[in-house]
Amino acid sequence: MVIMEKYILLLLISVGISSCGIYRSNVINVPLLEKNGQAKVGGHISFTGYEGQASIAVTNSIGIIANVSDMGTVRDGNSTNYTIDKHNFKELGAGYYTNKLEGRSLGIYFIVGNGITSHFATGGDTLQGHTLPFSDLKEVKYSRFLIQTDYGVIDGKYEYAISPRLFIIYYYDIKDNASIEYKELPSKYLYSDVAFTIRYKLFEYLKISGQFNLTVPITGKYVGYYDASPFNCSIGLIADMNLF
Repeated sequence: MVIMEKYILLLLISVGISSCGIYRSNVINVPLLEKNGQAKVGGHISFTGYEGQASIAVTNSIGIIANVSDMGTVRDGNSTNYTIDKHNFKELGAGYYTNKLEGRSLGIYFIVGNGITSHFATGGDTLQGHTLPFSDLKEVKYSRFLIQTDYGVIDGKYEYAISPRLFIIYYYDIKDNASIEYKELPSKYLYSDVAFTIRYKLFEYLKISGQFNLTVPITGKYVGYYDASPFNCSIGLIADMNLF
């Protein structure tokens, strides 16, 4: 059973790393704020790359959140046949939270973000019967407009949360020297996703956090040009502090 679980985990990691959609879900910022002046700052590693998050309660019911995601530059191949993938994303949001029931947390946030994804491929040779040399670049910018709800449980050292979300992606400023398919396609699509988060309090001000996120397109399900990575998985650390 242990061996089977290890193989399943390796399969998920392989699929996640190989999922190279134009839209990539970042690690969802789940604040679970409790009181005015509380601030949380975290760093995570996921299938999307490295992630930074921050949230702060500016009143006893209003919170502000910010996220940054950067995959960096990933090169795969040899000196003559290779691909280069890049992705980065940033967003800012604000919303309402409440925890009137002890041990329960509810939040709703409106978030706006912007990202860019690029895929460059080059290869081939000039030998007869072989592929001619080529270089293809596909780069897409996109904006995301999102509403997120968080349902959380704080139980001693553990925190559990489920976060369903609904959002619109607007793709623009497309550069593609291998296809003009995008010129005939809509530029706006509706998506939904849900994240499951679990955290454990390591020390007074430090928590370890794990998250699994599943993304499902609502419109454009069969539009292959704007493919989306179906899920994301992450692990990270969160500093939980009271600033005032």
